[in-house]
Amino acid sequence: KGSGPIASRTDDLANLQKYLEGNSTGGNGGSLWFISQGFWNEANVDADLTAFASNYLHIPVMPLVWQNLPSQLWGNSTHPVSDYFSDNPINTVFRAGGVDKVFSWGLIPDPDTIVFNNSINTRVYTLSYDSDDYGSDTITDSRILTQTWDFSRIEDTATQAQYTFKAIKWL
Repeated sequence: KGSGPIASRTDDLANLQKYLEGNSTGGNGGSLWFISQGFWNEANVDADLTAFASNYLHIPVMPLVWQNLPSQLWGNSTHPVSDYFSDNPINTVFRAGGVDKVFSWGLIPDPDTIVFNNSINTRVYTLSYDSDDYGSDTITDSRILTQTWDFSRIEDTATQAQYTFKAIKWL
């Protein structure tokens, strides 16, 4: 919505917040598969977006690190979205006209939220949040999958389809 930078789209943030919160008395919140590189560029320097990332996307650490996406992304063997990819990593490619670098996180306090990381488990590229796993949260049935890299970086369509199926089924 709108044509300005993300930080200027306050209506978009307000609507996303309402969707993720469900209703004002708690209850079912919305689920979201958040794929963006542009958002993270601005969230690293914009306090409102940093607050949204922390409070609504449940991102534990800001700012993120800007670096090359590895040639393979490894799944977390205990996460329902990426368990298959713990033995069958996703091969990534650089698409002409795209951006080779992406944002990533370092050490994550809750390893169960890690969906995809690099082969040596030092950088995280996709995180998840499930409201039902957090007892203090008044919102139920809300799941968020946050990905900092472009989906088109997945090398082949069969892997794209497998990942999409697992992500949507979990959401």
